[in-house]
Amino acid sequence: MRKTEALAVMGQHSLLLPARIKAALAANDRLKIYLSVLQSAVAHAAQPENRLLRLDAEFASTGVNFPWLRAMPASGELIDGVFVLQECEHLTAAEKSGCQRFVK
Repeated sequence: MRKTEALAVMGQHSLLLPARIKAALAANDRLKIYLSVLQSAVAHAAQPENRLLRLDAEFASTGVNFPWLRAMPASGELIDGVFVLQECEHLTAAEKSGCQRFVK
């Protein structure tokens, strides 16, 4: 039994707050990097001749380091006025997994 589970069983929910806050802040950081990647992909799709936004510092600070996520901004394109993004299913699966960890 993990420490957090033991505290929950004992009814010591207030002792779980720091861990829950830390998890929530980490989830917030992940969402921010995901949104930055999406914004960069949209900007690239609109003006592919411009250089891609460098997100190295954001990746380093969040600890998120998926190769597909780093490549995602370059895959954004406009096709007949519709924004198309490769590997988008990875993004939704990654955050769904993160949300499930947070809720447990």
